[in-house]
Amino acid sequence: MYTGRTWRRIALAGMLAATLAGCAGPKPPAPQMDAGIVGISLRIWAPDVMTPPYDISRYKTLSNPAKVYFVRLEGDADPLTQRTLIESNFEQEGQVYLLNAKPGRYAAVAALIDEQIYRPPAARQVRFRRMSGISGDDGGGDGRPVHPNYVVYFPAELIKKTVVTVGPHALAYMGDHALDFDADLRPMARADDAQRHYDRMVPYDGHSLQGIEIANPRNMLTEQQFLAIARRQLEGIGWGGFLPAAVSLNRL
Repeated sequence: MYTGRTWRRIALAGMLAATLAGCAGPKPPAPQMDAGIVGISLRIWAPDVMTPPYDISRYKTLSNPAKVYFVRLEGDADPLTQRTLIESNFEQEGQVYLLNAKPGRYAAVAALIDEQIYRPPAARQVRFRRMSGISGDDGGGDGRPVHPNYVVYFPAELIKKTVVTVGPHALAYMGDHALDFDADLRPMARADDAQRHYDRMVPYDGHSLQGIEIANPRNMLTEQQFLAIARRQLEGIGWGGFLPAAVSLNRL
């Protein structure tokens, strides 16, 4: 029988495999010279269902988003009520980008967390499936990977903070944000109107979490850190010409 320590080692091995697999992810799009880049840094606490007794209010893991959902704002449109979502198309190390963004105003409204973990022993499967959104008979604790994905919806005040304007052949940075989630076992029980609205809009059938902003270090240091990492991530794939010598939040 596997011990709790063994399962944690298996989980860590799975996380390493997922990280290596992510390095060979979808190829980013080729640059269009009349478009720009929207970027955001995110660190999100998500439920850690591998840690007994699977109490999401107590056991959490710091995760990088696999995807961010953006909205494009025409004129003075309200960022809290848009009906068309745009998915990010490149992500590494917690920095998420919308490459080839059409010039205009944008806001970020939600993030997808895709954490590969491994099945616990069969005796724990029923509770594990209930907490991680996995249905049906999964064949027992045989060590195969599962993906208990979550969508974390941004509160209205955070959505407003992310609004930027991007121009052609330019980078607009939405800031560096850390989020926790409301651990109420009733999903979205205390969500605001914007969170409920985008929960209906995101094309995803899984767990919804009400995001809570816990940090927003918006300063010259975080801007320059973002730019340094973006330069390393983007220059080798043909996007270096879009990166300025210094980055601005470029907010309206």
